[in-house]
Amino acid sequence: LRRNYDLVGAQFGIGPEEAIFLTGELPFHAVDEDELDRILGSIWDFVERYWRAALKIGFANRFTETPKDIEEK
Repeated sequence: LRRNYDLVGAQFGIGPEEAIFLTGELPFHAVDEDELDRILGSIWDFVERYWRAALKIGFANRFTETPKDIEEK
């Protein structure tokens, strides 16, 4: 949630099917070629910076190592 606070134009959320989504809204009249480029660049940046952390929150049990996992490495 701290990371969501800093995101401008988009935010992570959990949908009705319990999946993690990156969503946002923009008025139709505000969309032009430059704005679309900015939006797509921002979404790419958000995903690159925060996706792993979002996965760790949503699927924490799959990202924890057990002593057995460490021994097998």
